Amino acid sequence: MIVVGIGSYVYRYVEGWSWIESIYFSLITLTTVAYGDYSPLITGGKVLSFFTLLLESVSS
Repeated sequence: MIVVGIGSYVYRYVEGWSWIESIYFSLITLTTVAYGDYSPLITGGKVLSFFTLLLESVSS
């Protein structure tokens, strides 16, 4: 929940997404479903996605 919360907060302000879009993308990224309907465009969002995926792969 901490990763989703932090990720959602950062995506909200870095990418300019709504809260729903940010939470949705955080959950989709963590579950590695990757529908492809949202993707980060800003470098900060891409870096956050990279670390989120690393964290998820190490924890499983």
